[in-house]
Amino acid sequence: GVADEEYDEPEPPIDPIAVYVVNPAGRTDKHFRVNVAYAMPGGTLVIGQDETRTGVRLHNASGSIVYISSRPEMASAADGWPIGANAEMALETMDAIYAGTAAMNSDPAKLVILSEYSA
Repeated sequence: GVADEEYDEPEPPIDPIAVYVVNPAGRTDKHFRVNVAYAMPGGTLVIGQDETRTGVRLHNASGSIVYISSRPEMASAADGWPIGANAEMALETMDAIYAGTAAMNSDPAKLVILSEYSA
């Protein structure tokens, strides 16, 4: 009958074990890329959004102030963050960065951009 059938006892659940992934060399590989972009009135995309980027340095290699923002309409003297002539700024962001100039008839402002990545 039914009482005579054999069955396996269910095994008790296993407690989870914490696992930590460690780089065997004890370091993180870091990489960088340098590019040049030009800011113009109205906000110009100078570096796109990138989820692998860990940092960015923006060097204003022009003689005029450049204004940066994460939105093109805010890369202006009224709403953007200023980077002075021949000055630089470091950010830890994955967002896109737009840069603009104040004067409508000015020459484009040169930005040298160093992007940092870790693998």
